[in-house]
Amino acid sequence: MIFLGIINPSFGEFWYYYITDVRGVSQISFGLLATIGTFGVLSGLFIFRNYLAGKEFRTLLYISSFVSFLGSTMILAFVLKENKVIGLGDSVALEIQSLVFGSLGFALNTFPLLILFARITPENQEATMFSFLNGVYCLSQNVISPLVGYFINYNFLNVTRDELATPEYLKIAKLQIIFTIVPFFLVWLLIPNENEITAKKSPNKR
Repeated sequence: MIFLGIINPSFGEFWYYYITDVRGVSQISFGLLATIGTFGVLSGLFIFRNYLAGKEFRTLLYISSFVSFLGSTMILAFVLKENKVIGLGDSVALEIQSLVFGSLGFALNTFPLLILFARITPENQEATMFSFLNGVYCLSQNVISPLVGYFINYNFLNVTRDELATPEYLKIAKLQIIFTIVPFFLVWLLIPNENEITAKKSPNKR
């Protein structure tokens, strides 16, 4: 889980200042976007409970990675102002991004991990282990991931708040897409499917 925060750096603060300082979205509107995003979490819970709960863990990781990739692609399209080409205003485009790819993606990323936590927690140690694993996950997503994003920007991109015009933020948007592609390869390399797990559990036949 710590590794998850390293390979998925967060650039959330840059995104906030880009849409408020460069694109002119008010702080009130930004707060409304967060409120709208809660419905995305509920939608993600509904979709996961009714359509994805029975899927194997590897498939769920592929789906969550794909949703993250679509969200980063939409951010790139927003930075390039492609939303205006198809007649979508900035507010509508941000609402779609926040509702569909932001909160829904968060839900599809989080629920599979919660199920994994429940499966690997030893009996009679549920409260302690689940709290520990959840704390490590929060540390990874809320502390390590932003720190890695800051480190990358400070050492390689050098984008500041005063330089968040479209050409500069475009560097971050493109980098985000690259980092959403990486998990596809890691899941393929590191996470076994159900058949492989069953084969390893089965006793060797002579």
